[in-house]
Amino acid sequence: MSVIYINPYVFSAVAYDADAAAYIALVEGASGDNQALEAAVKDAINSYVLSLKLNSIWTDAIQLLLPCGPRTLAGALIPLKGTAPTNSGTFVTGDYNRKLGLTGSGTKYLNSNVLATSLPGATHALAWYGSITENSTPDKFLIGAYNGVTQQSLVLLDSWIGSASGRAFRSATFNAGTFPVSTSTASADCLIGTRTALNSATLYVNGTATTNTSTVSPAFNAYSFYWFALNNANAPAGYSGSRLAAGGIYTIGMNSTQAAAFRSAGATYLAALNTAIP
Repeated sequence: MSVIYINPYVFSAVAYDADAAAYIALVEGASGDNQALEAAVKDAINSYVLSLKLNSIWTDAIQLLLPCGPRTLAGALIPLKGTAPTNSGTFVTGDYNRKLGLTGSGTKYLNSNVLATSLPGATHALAWYGSITENSTPDKFLIGAYNGVTQQSLVLLDSWIGSASGRAFRSATFNAGTFPVSTSTASADCLIGTRTALNSATLYVNGTATTNTSTVSPAFNAYSFYWFALNNANAPAGYSGSRLAAGGIYTIGMNSTQAAAFRSAGATYLAALNTAIP
């Protein structure tokens, strides 16, 4: 009699969501880890995708990054959804932790390859979950795009902006109007900048919202968003040393429930990885 042994660390009894399964296949393939993920890690990825879909923050994402879970840096840089980023910095294996995410420095960034012109002027969102530690000048940027010309449109999630002594989301004409800013100097794990209308922009810091009513520019400039820095006319500026575990670029504005759900999904995913990965 033949006995078939199924390794529970590789195979799972869970029926995966189609998008989660497609992502897992890419991560495990030749362009990623080139080996199987643990079953519990795959289960965690599936649960993360389902959570985003349940809270309507999947479909309208142009790019979703999940740089934690895969065994290798190559696997971690495969996008969960949308356009693949370019490792322009360049990040190396030592910058990556399977259980925590990808950590920046003073010279490293990812080119999202997503143009700011992809975002509607009245509805969009930039989301970062991981660890945000900057709390002093000089300015540090998590993700942003700008053409370097005063009075032109700027879309930027600030880890720290010295002039406002806090974290910020800027989505309007540079030097025009005011921007939502948190003056907290505390470490944060989640920043989400979102615009739900031409006169309504909100920054969520760990779930706490600050709102303004500055008018957005009618169109953004054709510059790609950089992660871990601002793309300032095709040159990185204000590198962040924060850690990215999950991030997204959206063509919709998030409400408070969705912002809280994005943070909760990230926290649940990291907790699952902590258990799943030896």
